[in-house]
Amino acid sequence: MNDLIRLIDELRIKPKEEEWFEFKENKNLSGQEIGEYISALSNSAGLVNQPFGYLIWGISDKNHEIVGTTIKLKEKKEGNVELEFWLNLNLNPKINFSIHQFDYNADTRIVLIKVSASNSQPVKFKGIAYIRIDSNKTELKNYPERERLLWNLNFDWSSQICENATIEDLDKTALKIAKSNFRQRSESKSFYNEIENWETNIFLDKAKLTLNGKITRTAILLLGNENSKHQLYSDLNIVWIFVDERGIKRYSELFEPPFLLATDKVMNKIRNEKIRILPRNSSIPLEKYKYDNWIIREALNNCIAHQDYTKESRIIVTEKLDELRFFNAGTFFQGAIEDYILSDFTPPKYRNPFLVNAMVNLGMIETIGSGIKKMFSLQREHFLPLPDYSLTENVELKIYGNIISQEYTQTLIEKPELDLGTVFLLDKLQKGYPISDNDYLHIVIHYLKKQKRATRDNINQLLSDLLPTNLTEKQKADKIKNLIYKLSKDGVIKNISTSRKNPIWTLTK
Repeated sequence: MNDLIRLIDELRIKPKEEEWFEFKENKNLSGQEIGEYISALSNSAGLVNQPFGYLIWGISDKNHEIVGTTIKLKEKKEGNVELEFWLNLNLNPKINFSIHQFDYNADTRIVLIKVSASNSQPVKFKGIAYIRIDSNKTELKNYPERERLLWNLNFDWSSQICENATIEDLDKTALKIAKSNFRQRSESKSFYNEIENWETNIFLDKAKLTLNGKITRTAILLLGNENSKHQLYSDLNIVWIFVDERGIKRYSELFEPPFLLATDKVMNKIRNEKIRILPRNSSIPLEKYKYDNWIIREALNNCIAHQDYTKESRIIVTEKLDELRFFNAGTFFQGAIEDYILSDFTPPKYRNPFLVNAMVNLGMIETIGSGIKKMFSLQREHFLPLPDYSLTENVELKIYGNIISQEYTQTLIEKPELDLGTVFLLDKLQKGYPISDNDYLHIVIHYLKKQKRATRDNINQLLSDLLPTNLTEKQKADKIKNLIYKLSKDGVIKNISTSRKNPIWTLTK
């Protein structure tokens, strides 16, 4: 609540209302009017690079004095439906907004709607987009130049300046570790020998944590001290939860910025015991830790790097007896999981490019684009099931700490030469996940990228063990024949042999 009071005080000292916030004294708006304001404030905030817009009751719009309000939005309904639910139904695209009712002091009550800024397209209410021009709400269609800007926005939450923040808001221990990490990452740079003597402000700019000496949200998120979180206007944190074998939450702990230090604290909570894997025809077991520490760190730092911070959600790490789950808000931003595993896909853009760049500079995440593939490769080297991604409106990653199928594990032990694409399909089979024709096509393409050419026997050998076991040998042969035909027909592969009976296939590009 102190953060909301601090926000009110910071807005009140501005000389006048701006396009992204509006003061009301005690005016009782209809649900329609509130919906229009949400659209207008979201679009206006996006245009002026503010993460949120605000509609606030209890403040005079003339002199910005606190006057209090009797408005009760939490209890308000539209027909038989709660106002908040009704508003959400009529907004497109869906954006995050929240209603807050709190006491500014003992005698005065404030009501506030906090609205996430639009990003990449105008926000409409009941099919109409609104905008604020100075202190007036109007339809966006009357200002086509602003509408064009909204369609081309690529708002980066992480690069925004915290106007009232200084270097004093940064944690001294986090700063020291960040500088050391940056130096390790810069061994090949011409300025490597100078880093140790840099002033803090120079280091922060060089590491892309600040912009021209100004503190960004990235700097506060990664290095901010315990008193700095109000600079983000959001209660951002990481939660670790331990769930026992009965599904009961036994322990939990909350970790706040600086996230550079919080990652180690979370990792120290995780019980990473050794497990034993017995190879076939051997009496000597292999001892492995349940989880590779690099995978845990990469998974957690990916949550930090790619979280949609406008949703004001926590990052959640859930530990069970034989698995870890990592949750972060926001859809998977670019590509599909297969793109990262079966090829050298590098996403063309990120949700938080400024934050991602800083985390790479501090050694918190891998060189851009390679971390996911390395996680899968390391898990395969552990002879354990590959990670699972659940991609909906949020991202959830599951890391396995035990065996599902002995046959899968023994295959990985006995055939270290298997490429990651083949292991990916074997993993799907052991989990009972459906395998599509596209999965098989990906495997053939991946094989040809690596081997350059393949005979029909090569492809038969590649796919035969991956096809459903209920197929006869003839059905398997026909299936493979049809897959090759599709790749050839679509111009993905070509026969470089003079023989149609004994083709040699290669990629066309």
